[in-house]
Amino acid sequence: MKLKYYDMMIQHALHHGQYLDVAKYYYKVWETPSIKEDVNDKGKAALEHIAYYLVLAPHSNEQSDMLNHLYIDPALTKLELQ
Repeated sequence: MKLKYYDMMIQHALHHGQYLDVAKYYYKVWETPSIKEDVNDKGKAALEHIAYYLVLAPHSNEQSDMLNHLYIDPALTKLELQ
């Protein structure tokens, strides 16, 4: 139910070009225990989307703070972006 809700919120934010909100919603998805444990499929995809949409978001204090938190996250070092 939580994942369906955030999927709908992601689609809504994408429709309005709110990339920081999209990154926040993907972060909430990634915080879900079942997603966090799946480092090869859904977990990896969620982390990739967080990184991509944070870079696309306009610079602000919130964007910079979230980017720094993501940068120090140990799960990000395991991610091999292509």
